[in-house]
Amino acid sequence: MGATIVNADTDSNGTGDGRCLSMTNLTAASSISGFTFVKGVAPAATSLGGGIYMSACGATVAGCEVTDCAADIGGALYLTGSPATVTGSVIHHNTCTAFDLYSVIHCLNSGATFEGNTIAENDPGNLFNQNTVATPPLIVHNNILWNGFFSDLGGTNITSTYNTVAIGITAGTGNIDTDPLFADAVNDFHLQSAGGRWNGVI
Repeated sequence: MGATIVNADTDSNGTGDGRCLSMTNLTAASSISGFTFVKGVAPAATSLGGGIYMSACGATVAGCEVTDCAADIGGALYLTGSPATVTGSVIHHNTCTAFDLYSVIHCLNSGATFEGNTIAENDPGNLFNQNTVATPPLIVHNNILWNGFFSDLGGTNITSTYNTVAIGITAGTGNIDTDPLFADAVNDFHLQSAGGRWNGVI
């Protein structure tokens, strides 16, 4: 998806050698777009955020892809104290090992916004929100959250509207649990049209 690839497998042995990206103390005026982050592995000392780690960060992540990344918590993204925005991105086939928290995207005390993303085929789950102090709600709007192994959306203090979500927290205005009919759930997360894979002509 992204035109620029950040591959954490620096020695090309098939295994990631570190986290793809860390973002700390950035304001809402900051943004990153058009990147593919692949094979990120969180540092062993914390094992938080294999693909992207955000701390005290209000930046926007737009039009990016995060895939094949891993951590104990937040294999794809880990946000702490970060009212960031993630939009128009595809986050798929990532893993985390902390099964009690069920997510490859983990938001801690962040009040972040996820809008217009496809978050699918992650193990053990897609998106989880956790608050240990008073924090604005996680805003989840107009996303496809699909086929997380245990959960598509979990945690507390979440405002979920107009999403496709089948497992976990499914309640919310405009939410549906209908199969989004990806062109290919392994390789192509475009949606099919009546004529097959969507394109501008059909």
